[in-house]
Amino acid sequence: MAGSFLNIHHVSKTFDAVKALIDINLSIQKGMVHCLIGENGCGKSTLMKIISGVLQFDPLDESFIEIEGKRMENYSPSIAMYEGIHVIYQDLTLFPNLTIAENLATNERVSDKRAFINYKEMNQKAKQILEEVQLKADPYEYVENLSIAQQQLVAIGRAMTENLKLLIMDEPTSSLGKADVDHLIEVISSLKKRGITIVFIGHKLDEVMKIADNITVMRDGHIVKEIENMADVTEQNLEVYMTGKTEDEYEPYTFSPDKTKTPVLELDKFTKKGQFSDINLKLYKGEILGIIGLVGAGRTELMSTVFGLQKSDYGTIIIDGKLVSINNVRKAIDEGIALVPENRLAEGLFASKSIKENINVTTLDEHRTKIGFLDMKALETNSKYWVDTLKIKTPDQNNQATSLSGGNQQRIVLAKWLSTKPKILILDGPTVGIDIGAKAEIHKLIRELAINNQLAVIMITDEISEALKNASHIVVMRNGQFVLDKDRNEIDENQIRTALGIA
Repeated sequence: MAGSFLNIHHVSKTFDAVKALIDINLSIQKGMVHCLIGENGCGKSTLMKIISGVLQFDPLDESFIEIEGKRMENYSPSIAMYEGIHVIYQDLTLFPNLTIAENLATNERVSDKRAFINYKEMNQKAKQILEEVQLKADPYEYVENLSIAQQQLVAIGRAMTENLKLLIMDEPTSSLGKADVDHLIEVISSLKKRGITIVFIGHKLDEVMKIADNITVMRDGHIVKEIENMADVTEQNLEVYMTGKTEDEYEPYTFSPDKTKTPVLELDKFTKKGQFSDINLKLYKGEILGIIGLVGAGRTELMSTVFGLQKSDYGTIIIDGKLVSINNVRKAIDEGIALVPENRLAEGLFASKSIKENINVTTLDEHRTKIGFLDMKALETNSKYWVDTLKIKTPDQNNQATSLSGGNQQRIVLAKWLSTKPKILILDGPTVGIDIGAKAEIHKLIRELAINNQLAVIMITDEISEALKNASHIVVMRNGQFVLDKDRNEIDENQIRTALGIA
């Protein structure tokens, strides 16, 4: 073993009597990928900020940080950077109105206090760094024109311009598709080969299992498990360590609809040129249909067309045996269709509005008095009903929606659409960005809605395990077409992977 790069001794952190970290002892080994996992609120972010010098730990006699055997005094962000520690946050902290080369040179210009820029030298260095992070891009390109995945590689490259020894990555795959995740894993592997230490903060356990040399599991401000031998642990073990409880072992959702009855939704040769073609689908009451596809497969585009966000070029939609034409969202809602989008912050929530306002926004017309004014008491009653029914954890429904956790935000979006009393509920990535405990709760809620409310549910996902656990019927979408279409009990993971082209 190459030895420790960073040692944390008896570190605690208290905010207004709330103990965010409690007696943390942690060793990060040189040249290793050390994964830090835990549910939201467990203390991961607080610990990361202490390692990077942004936060000061509680001043206790036994508490200190060592870097390469040297005890740190008056630890700060500048000292952390001097010692080679850099953080890539989820917002990346890049300058969108500057070029790639200018962003890569920012740290160096600040540290050297340079007043003038040698553009030729700057762009030569940028080309070299772009090669090292495996990003094919023009150094003169503005960062605002890059994808999130490309911007992330620029952020890694910027860290590499300094004396990079330890790179902390805060949930770097949360907004990436599979191809970009695979590329990022390759880059992390190459950094490791160069002797750079990585602290990877994540919640997607399949990714953690792929890249981790060591894993630290946190819960309620404590370190509850440290894993050094990856052969001794499974994703299921990690779930238990993170949540502190064994997830109820439920059987796959194998609801068998009566196919002699009329489907709730039927698509026939449904086509949108350049996005999807010849889609045939039947969906019944109480059924959960899982649509699995990689980013770009056409799954989101298909369902946004069903919901009236764009018009199809060919084919038909039949609801409850009746041919319908859906050219806008209002018509889709009137026909009993609800869509919960993948990006709940950008498309599902009004970020500046309260929980109550978000829940009621889809049914305002139903809560008006005879003379047209909003019935405030009825709105209060409606939102309270959904807060209670979906167990949205909030002390006050007048609080801002974005003040809640990701899992509770997702419940707000569900409540908003369930208020419309839909027949068909479309869920696009229902657990994206949600930690493992909240994920299990959302899955349970979806099942209950299908069974108790006899909702017909379509679940779009790129997680094979999510579909296998929760869908009664599964289709695989690739290049705009259904390439596999089977009941859950007729299909396994290998068939799905083969259909996706990732076997």
